[in-house]
Amino acid sequence: MKHFYVFMMALVAGLFLGVASVSAATEEEVDYGVMELNKEYEMTSGNNFFGTFTPEKDGYLQVYTSGSSIFRPFKEWKGTAKETMALKDNEYSHTKIKAKTGYSNNDYEMLVKAGTTYYMCGSNSLARTVNVTFKMEPKTIEYYGSSVEEKGIVVSPTSNNTVSFKFNRAVTASAFIAYGDNKEESVTANFSSWSCTATANLKEGLLKLVTAGSIKEGDDLTIILRNIKESAGDADPLVYDGEIKVKVKMGKAPAMLQGATLDGVPVTADTKFLTYYAPGTGKLVLTFSKALDPTSGHASLIFGSFDDKDNGGYYREDNDDASDANAFKMKVVGNQVILDFSGKRRAVNDMVSSTESIRGADFTKINLQISNIEDTDGTRAFTTSSTTQGRFNYSFALDVPETNVSCEFTPDNGASIKDQEEVEIWITDYETLTFQGVSFSYDQEENGIEPGEDSEDNIDIIKDVVVDMKDIKVEQDKDAIKDNAYILTVPIPAEVKNMKNVTVSLYKVTCADGKDYTDAIAAKYNVVTDGIENITWNGNKAAKVYNLNGQQVSKDAKNLRGIYVVDGKKVVLK
Repeated sequence: MKHFYVFMMALVAGLFLGVASVSAATEEEVDYGVMELNKEYEMTSGNNFFGTFTPEKDGYLQVYTSGSSIFRPFKEWKGTAKETMALKDNEYSHTKIKAKTGYSNNDYEMLVKAGTTYYMCGSNSLARTVNVTFKMEPKTIEYYGSSVEEKGIVVSPTSNNTVSFKFNRAVTASAFIAYGDNKEESVTANFSSWSCTATANLKEGLLKLVTAGSIKEGDDLTIILRNIKESAGDADPLVYDGEIKVKVKMGKAPAMLQGATLDGVPVTADTKFLTYYAPGTGKLVLTFSKALDPTSGHASLIFGSFDDKDNGGYYREDNDDASDANAFKMKVVGNQVILDFSGKRRAVNDMVSSTESIRGADFTKINLQISNIEDTDGTRAFTTSSTTQGRFNYSFALDVPETNVSCEFTPDNGASIKDQEEVEIWITDYETLTFQGVSFSYDQEENGIEPGEDSEDNIDIIKDVVVDMKDIKVEQDKDAIKDNAYILTVPIPAEVKNMKNVTVSLYKVTCADGKDYTDAIAAKYNVVTDGIENITWNGNKAAKVYNLNGQQVSKDAKNLRGIYVVDGKKVVLK
C-alpha cells in the first residue's frame, strides 16, 4: 500500500510537471521577422508567433490559415505577442473570406495602406502545425459552387427544399424559381457571413406553385441567384458579374391541408371548443389535397400544464387510449382526417382538480395536437405552422354553454292519463337539447305482466314505449321566445293508458352542457302511491306466487301471510 501511495504521488507530480511544461511551451514566442507575400509560414503546436508586414502599395491583404488558429493584425507592438494580443482595441478590423480549398474558418481580408507597418500575431493551441500564407490580390467575388451540382437533384416543399451557393466572401442576392415558359417565382434567401453562403429557401415558393397547379412532379426547375453583391466592406460594394443558375427537378407534392371545419364551420383563431358535444356533433374535419394513409395519424387533447401534473393541473386525452372508452375518436378516410369529440363532458373540473399553476398555465384554452399524418406514399403531410411535417396544432378557447332548462307537463304530474289522448311538454332552452323521441315507461311487474323468456325470472322489468319524433308535434311558444321555449304535443300510446306509474320522459336526451336531464324533464301518471292494490283474493284459485325478490314461492297462497306478487299484482295476504 505504501509503494502504491508513493507511485500515485509521483504520477501526480509528473502530470503537474507535464502541464507546466506545456504551459511553458505556449509561452515561447517565435519571431518571423518581416513577413513576405505568397510565402507559407509554419505555426508549430503550443507556441506564440509574431512578425511585421509593410505593404509596398495600397490594396487588400488576404490571410489564409490551414487550421482554426488565426494570425491577426494589430496596430501597436507591446514587446511580446501575448501582450500585443491582450491590448484592448488594438486589433485592426477585417472581413471574413473563404478559400476555395482548405478547411479554415479564420481566413480574412483587410484594406492596407502602403508604408504602414502591421504587427501580425497569433498562437497555435492545436496539437499539429498550422500554415499561414499572405497574399495581396484584387478584391473579387468568386463563386465556388452549389449544394445541388449533381444533375437530377429532386426538391419538394417537405424535403430537400433549400439550395446553397458558396462564395469566397459574404454576399447578398435575390433568389428565384424559374418554371414553365420563362416564368419565375421569387423566394426568400438567407446569408451567412461565417460560411460565405447564400441559401435559397424553396419551401414556400414550391408550395405556392404546387397549390396553384403551376408545377407538378417531374417538372424541370431552375434555381436562379441574381443581384449578387458584397454584404460588407466599402460603401461601394463589389458586384458579381452575371447570375447563377442550377437545375433541379420537382419531386412528389405532399398532401397539403386545404382547410379545417368544426361541425361544418371553418376553423379560425376565434373558434371555440365546447365542453360537451351531443352525439352527431363535435366533428372536426381536416381536408387535404390528396389521399392519406388510413393507418397514419395520432391526436391528443391537452389541458393545463404538464408541470402541474402532480398537483392535478394537467389533462391529456389520446384518441387511441384503450383505457378510456369515452375518449374522442379519430379516423382517416380518403383525403380527410375526422375527429369526433361527442359524448364526453370536458368541463374544467372534469379534466383537472386544481387550477393553481406553478408555471402560470392558461386554464381557459384546450389544445389539440395532431401528428404523423402521411399520404399514401408515406410522405408526411405539409404544414407551415410547425417545424415538424405531418403535425397540426390548434388552440381553442374552452366554451362552457350556459343552459336554463325547465319544463311543465299537461296534464300535471301525478294526474291520470286513462282518458287522455295526448301529453303536452313545455320546455325552455329547447334547442340545447337533443333526443330521439318521448318515452312512456312502466314497470311490468307492477302491472301484472309476466316477463318474457329473456327476463331470467326477473319480473321487475321496465318497459319503454317510445313515440318517435315524426309523430310528435313541435312548435315554438311565441309567448316565451326569449326563453327559447317549445311545446311538444305527444300522442299517448294506447298500451300505456291503463298502466300504473307511467313515467313520461325524453328518450336518449343529451344537453349542450353535458348534464343528464332524463329525470329533470319527466312526469309520472296513473300514480299508485303505495304500490299495493286492494285486491280481493280468491284463495281457492291456484296461481303463481312470488316474493318481492322475484322468486316463485308457491302455487297455493292459502297459507301465506304478508306482501306477495300473485298473478303479477302486489297483494297483501292475511
